[in-house]
Amino acid sequence: SSLTSLEHLYLDNNNLGGTIHSNIFSNLTDLRELYLSFNMFQGAVPYLNNHNSLKSIMLHSNSFDKIRSDTFSGTVSLQYVVREYI
Repeated sequence: SSLTSLEHLYLDNNNLGGTIHSNIFSNLTDLRELYLSFNMFQGAVPYLNNHNSLKSIMLHSNSFDKIRSDTFSGTVSLQYVVREYI
């Protein structure tokens, strides 16, 4: 979380699991892309609110069971959110 200038974070296809702390990405305000797909994450999708540069997030192929109503509030540049993969 101390990499505040990080723009692209690709953690997909790594067999990572468990819950993600709700505020783990809060300091990554320059984040443009976040790929978490094809892992074994569970619980709630982490907060990504007020990430003005965030354009795409991939969440599919995990076991997330909750998205809070304010998770994406303030993400004015958000173009793609993929939660389910069919």
